[in-house]
Amino acid sequence: MDADDDNAHSSAFRITSVIDVALSGCSLLLLLCGWVYVVVHCHRPLCALRIALGLTATLWVVGVVASHGAIWSLVELFVGSSQQPGSRRTGGGWDREQLCGVHAAVTLGFSEPASLLLIASLIRAKTLPRRAAHPSWRLMRRSLGLAMLLASLQALVVGLSLSGAWRHSVVLEPLPPVLNASDGAALEHEVWWRDETGCANSIASVGVCTLFVVPFELYWALTCYRLLGLIINLRLKARLYCVQLTYTLVPVLLLLLRIALLVYAANWTNGRRLMRDAELLLVLLAGVIAARSLIWRPVHENVLAAPLASTDAAAPEEDAERPLHPPPLEAFLARLSAAEARHALGQQLAQPLEQSTGTASSSGSGTGGQRQAARHHTRHDTAYAMYLPRAYQSTARWQFLPPWIQQHPPTHLASTATAV
Repeated sequence: MDADDDNAHSSAFRITSVIDVALSGCSLLLLLCGWVYVVVHCHRPLCALRIALGLTATLWVVGVVASHGAIWSLVELFVGSSQQPGSRRTGGGWDREQLCGVHAAVTLGFSEPASLLLIASLIRAKTLPRRAAHPSWRLMRRSLGLAMLLASLQALVVGLSLSGAWRHSVVLEPLPPVLNASDGAALEHEVWWRDETGCANSIASVGVCTLFVVPFELYWALTCYRLLGLIINLRLKARLYCVQLTYTLVPVLLLLLRIALLVYAANWTNGRRLMRDAELLLVLLAGVIAARSLIWRPVHENVLAAPLASTDAAAPEEDAERPLHPPPLEAFLARLSAAEARHALGQQLAQPLEQSTGTASSSGSGTGGQRQAARHHTRHDTAYAMYLPRAYQSTARWQFLPPWIQQHPPTHLASTATAV
């Protein structure tokens, strides 16, 4: 009966291993495609940050997959444990204990903090003024410098345990301890690699992760809050909310899973394997969101908008001093020919003279009525009256036009205004 249960567990672990490896391959392919797309369009804004984010996110995913037991169980299945070069049990090739040390220093210490800091730097760069000099390189140097400091701490923590200097320290040794199958007692030497789950962690290693996650959450919340106050577009706000929620929850959940793996018993392999799978899925989710929403999509939208922006480029040189949105009357007069504009302005400038010679009392009879009828015919029934808007036909005067039109009329109207 126990043999059947072991076979069922092995089959279930193999199925989940295949799923984990397939999902990891898809996310790595997506990250690679987004990174190549940004490299091709490297002249776009903030491309230095996006290229660095693509590299660190890829390294993060690769490190978590390599420290997981899924890929190595498939290697043992197809190659055989006796022929596996990295097997700890055969003693040949590169020891998996050293692999766990590299994973702690490179993945937990460098690539994971660097990816999260570069994501926060991308959001931070959107809130900086446009006059800031080279924000991409400055923010990237800060992010990678802090990640190198955390990587040094992780390497020190794991190196002391692997070197044997502090071998029996509870803080530095991997937890939980591995129990002997015969008598149930803990082994005399520390074991970083666990066959079903992969690399284990120590209290000191998780403490370094906590030292980074808590300040990062505060910085991330303030950065997103500041950018949300500057965004008006509802679609952009929804996208930022999605990114903010993802990178608020992922670091916290990863930290909680690693703490739970410290206290979860080593012989409860099913629960530990599920927690390790959840950790891998969270990292893959973070990588996919970064590839789509922060690396590929902004650059792609910028590339699509570039032809539209080029058609709306600067005006010709002769119109460089004109306002971007001219008043309706000026825009209308600019479309007229010289003769049409002369006649239209002549009508408007002649209106005060006509009104001064007219008779206000007799509007329907005698000479005053004839003059008013003539003015009405001149104003409304001539061929050129249609060119002026109706509001300007009845009320506009040269003195009521905008001052800048009086001082700087269009080129083909300058001589017309002087002649009139």
